[in-house]
Amino acid sequence: MDNKIAKVVIDIPHPSLDRPFDYVIPDEYKDNIFPGVRVEVPFGVANKLIDGYVWAVDAKSEWPESRLKNIASYNNDDFVLLERFIPVVEWMRKEYHCTYIDAIRCFVPPYAKKIKSSKYTYIIKLTADEKTVSEFIKSNSKRAPVMCKVLMLLMDNSEMSKEDIVLNTWASQQTFNSLKQRGLIEIYKEEIYRDTESEIKPNTKKVVLTPQQQKCIDVAKEQFLSENKKPILIRGVTGSGKTEVYMNITEYVLSCGKSVIMLIPEISLTPQTVANFRGRFGNSIAILNSRLSNGERYDEWRRIKSGQAKVVIGARSAVFAPVCELGAIIIDEEHEDSYKSENSPRYSAFDIASIRCKTENALLVMGSATPDVCHYYKANNGEFIKLLMEQRVGVGFPDIEICDMRREIEMGNKTMFSKPLVELLYKISCSDEQGILLLNRRGFAEHVSCRSCGFVYKCKHCNVSLTYHKQNNLLKCHYCGYAQYMDTVCPECGSKYIRVFGRGTQKLESEIDKLFPGISILRMDADTTATKGSHHRMLKAFGEKKYKLLVGTQMVAKGLDFDNVTLVGLIAPDITLNMPEYKSAERVFRLISQASGRAGRGAKHGKVIIQSYEPEHYAVTSAAANDYESFYEKELAVRKKNNYPPFCRILRLLFTSSDNDAAQREAKNAAEIIKNAMCNFPDTQIMVSPAPIERLHDKFRWHVVVKYNCNSQVAHEELHNAVKVILDENEFSAVHIAVDFSPSSLM
Repeated sequence: MDNKIAKVVIDIPHPSLDRPFDYVIPDEYKDNIFPGVRVEVPFGVANKLIDGYVWAVDAKSEWPESRLKNIASYNNDDFVLLERFIPVVEWMRKEYHCTYIDAIRCFVPPYAKKIKSSKYTYIIKLTADEKTVSEFIKSNSKRAPVMCKVLMLLMDNSEMSKEDIVLNTWASQQTFNSLKQRGLIEIYKEEIYRDTESEIKPNTKKVVLTPQQQKCIDVAKEQFLSENKKPILIRGVTGSGKTEVYMNITEYVLSCGKSVIMLIPEISLTPQTVANFRGRFGNSIAILNSRLSNGERYDEWRRIKSGQAKVVIGARSAVFAPVCELGAIIIDEEHEDSYKSENSPRYSAFDIASIRCKTENALLVMGSATPDVCHYYKANNGEFIKLLMEQRVGVGFPDIEICDMRREIEMGNKTMFSKPLVELLYKISCSDEQGILLLNRRGFAEHVSCRSCGFVYKCKHCNVSLTYHKQNNLLKCHYCGYAQYMDTVCPECGSKYIRVFGRGTQKLESEIDKLFPGISILRMDADTTATKGSHHRMLKAFGEKKYKLLVGTQMVAKGLDFDNVTLVGLIAPDITLNMPEYKSAERVFRLISQASGRAGRGAKHGKVIIQSYEPEHYAVTSAAANDYESFYEKELAVRKKNNYPPFCRILRLLFTSSDNDAAQREAKNAAEIIKNAMCNFPDTQIMVSPAPIERLHDKFRWHVVVKYNCNSQVAHEELHNAVKVILDENEFSAVHIAVDFSPSSLM
């Protein structure tokens, strides 16, 4: 075989096509084809041109060359798959049971094809000498005044963008053409990058490091220089200055010629994080999140890949950023479930960060006031370096009070607010201080039902009740988006006794307005932050004290730093304690701890009110005492007793189909395959049942949950093999299977 062979992964995410195909590299392309390059190849009987990625070159083929097709073209553009990512893609395909192309698309964004061109501006440059220009102006000041104005501007600035010149002179294209024909100016095209988060002002506030901050930075520097870098987990209480530690670590890594990826869990945290990092690192930062336009993401991606941007700030998907010379990945609020993808591939940003740091010899730093229980367990067992920051910077902890809402009801209080919270809200209304109220449910009411016959409005496509949104008189499904107008009479019995039950953020806002008419309220939830830039505009307005109260869901509980907030009220944060989730207590503890940390971050002392229906639960009491260690020990004991992580590993297979019987049948068949495969591991537990939410998007849902030995790599491999058998057998079935190792939710 004379010609080189390329193995090409086709850009079609179908299991039957999930392998590299052999193609001949034409002689004229032989110097331009390498692993990761994007190519076009003829595919199928019709030889339709399909995009693909070269997986290997110089590979031998089992087919004779006469039967192989040629690569049609190549695209050595900004969106090649970098060769260093190929081992990570291989790992993702095996670990997450996804296709090659699903994994590749994480590293090569799908919007690459949607951007037809880069953005350019025209630059006007003065080319004639000063004497020639002066003579022209003197001779033509009356006959061509606009041309003279352009030349006078350029004499002061040498070169300017065409837009700026037009703005100052109203020059036409003919003006520029005439000056060019006379040899006075030169016009050339220059690429510009679309500006992201340009309205965010840098925060240049100087700080003095505490001893605990300095220790964390010193340990990080030591590990960064080590050949065998060990991940670092920082447990730092809210307000202890973790962001300053991250910036100092970043500064050191940059000084060593390396780049940094900084992950944050919520888009709402982007403005404050960007302001802090931009104040320290200027325009060397790039931002990646889902709110950017395709063009903005395209430009940011290229800035990162070219090395112009050395610091990347973004949510989960930023872990795939093609930074030059990766030095460190920092994961802020590392406990957050948002770091786990719920779509294929169901990757964990922590896992990808770990793999990248290992393959690229970079440092992994994680930080949280409430670390993931499993990660803290690993830190206590020596797998991570554990560092503590237990003192707030410059301020004390807020006073935290638990209000038993059961007692409030017994005393005749049927409102959303306890007596202590009302008193503090009154104080806020009469002062220049601000407050934050958190209710982790959006909408006006959780559900609407008929008091006469018991009818409950439910989604037509999902087995969940509809949430009432008062503003548009709409009933909405928060899973599939279905909406309908609310009736005035019951559609089941015709009764007029239609009532709303439960409470959401809209209801909370309405009730505050009734208690304190005229008080300025800013509501922040998924309904009010749907538009681009809304997070920044809202937080900027609140920071400028245009509003007294910030009301919202969990997005107001994390990372926000306002020194004028003296009150945080948590409305039933423990409402999810009894959900069928092994992480429910951990989530409640996190929510209370994180939200409480928003109070008293400035010179004024803070107060937190926790309105609880289970005030004796250890998740609530430990959070109120700001005692993570106490919560951790109690939670660990519960998990050990019930065999949950970190004492086991969990696999969840989710079967969805429009046919309930088919989904159930496939689930039971899969459970039998797993049972046979794991027969040598008697401690394996297998459960088959309908998922807690039995129907979503018109699909019935069954799941198989497997708990197995967390310390046995052999058991892990056997389970992977069993899953592969299940997927192969199901390839042409109408039942869809989602594979999720270490799921963040079992709902």
